[in-house]
Amino acid sequence: MVSFGKILRSAMVAGILAGVVAAVYHFLVTQPLIDQAVAYASVRGSLLEEDQSATASGAGLLIGLLMYAATWALFFGIAFAALQRILPTMAPWKRGAYLAVLIFWAFGALPFLKYPASPPGIGDDVTLNHRAALYLASLILIVMGSAVSIVFTRLVELRIGPGLLSFGGGLAVLTIYSALVIFLLPGVPDPAGTPLDLVDPFRAASLGGLTLYWGLLAAGFALQLRGYAAPPPPTVMLGSSAAHA
Repeated sequence: MVSFGKILRSAMVAGILAGVVAAVYHFLVTQPLIDQAVAYASVRGSLLEEDQSATASGAGLLIGLLMYAATWALFFGIAFAALQRILPTMAPWKRGAYLAVLIFWAFGALPFLKYPASPPGIGDDVTLNHRAALYLASLILIVMGSAVSIVFTRLVELRIGPGLLSFGGGLAVLTIYSALVIFLLPGVPDPAGTPLDLVDPFRAASLGGLTLYWGLLAAGFALQLRGYAAPPPPTVMLGSSAAHA
């Protein structure tokens, strides 16, 4: 088992570095799309609130991204420390990468794919609460599915031992469960007149940034734990033992 201090240090270092890279990505890729959306909204007469404008661009966006990175890195480190005993049986760095991908899927990718966000100033305020409720429902459901996948993997390991069959079975359970969540939850269509030439690139850029952050966090955390190994058992020198005998 990896100590809590090592886990937290590794998670924070990996998360903050990943956050800096993701912030640069969003500044170069997502920021121009946000500026276009804000300009489009102002032309239509739907001006943003002052706090919305402050957090949608410039320093506000950068600070928000770095806070996001640090918060999720802390959450990830605590989650790994608490769950490492029940994660699939493999090297600590592999368990770290596995959990990072699982959290990315449960808290980011699947809810975003089902209910993607729109850029500031674009969207239907009437359906905002409805979208938020459905997004939360999808998040809760997929977190439950992730827990089921982990438990299934461990139960199979107890019967046949760790290996590709138990690990692949757990992934299959999560895949089927995720497909059901995406298929069964109702969709919320974009309102008429939504400029897809702005919305689609923004959504693609947002998902790309999310994937970049969690991919770098998983890789950075795994690389730091790669050198971890349990201390070898003490060796007994035969010659010394014989002399004392």
